[in-house]
Amino acid sequence: NNSLFIHYSTDYVFDGKNNNSYLETDLENPINVYGKSKLEGENVIKESKCRYIIFRTSWVYSDIGKNFPKTILDLASKKDKLKIVMDQIGSPTSADLVSDITEICIEKNYINSLYHLASRGKTTRLDFVKYLINGANIRGKNLKCTVDNLEPVLSKDSNSSARRPKNSILNCSKLENEIGIKMPRWQENVDLFLNKYFGVAK
Repeated sequence: NNSLFIHYSTDYVFDGKNNNSYLETDLENPINVYGKSKLEGENVIKESKCRYIIFRTSWVYSDIGKNFPKTILDLASKKDKLKIVMDQIGSPTSADLVSDITEICIEKNYINSLYHLASRGKTTRLDFVKYLINGANIRGKNLKCTVDNLEPVLSKDSNSSARRPKNSILNCSKLENEIGIKMPRWQENVDLFLNKYFGVAK
């Protein structure tokens, strides 16, 4: 049908051992089943000779559905202490941003391209949680768990059954240069998320 196939992939195609942000040309080396299956999907798409755009994104969240910030805010409203991983670094990325950039690429008729698509800047899981809790306080919501009651833990000591890359930062300069738009800093979209989550007027 000559249709355009759009695939959303992940930072988990990398092993997280890179000291810098990941480029599209960096060698993939997934360390979990999810990352391996996503990378296999990318390769099958490329080999199929269809018209495609592949977006690798990172730490995606939304005010709809289940995701990390919604889970954290729910837990923080019920528990007075939380254990949070401190040694994973990434860029929280709004599903709204992913949608907006996808639309731009469709309009520009980009095909057969692989892009990294994530917010600018970086944070740890721990500092992300602190930002969420402080954001709730700023919006007049007093959660049961405060930032002082967060217990930092290492990935190896967490209860997660899946291995996750320590460094999930994606370099989006290729995409930014082609569409002429700088990705917003991660805090900007998290603030919009918090406004929606708590029903605060913009």
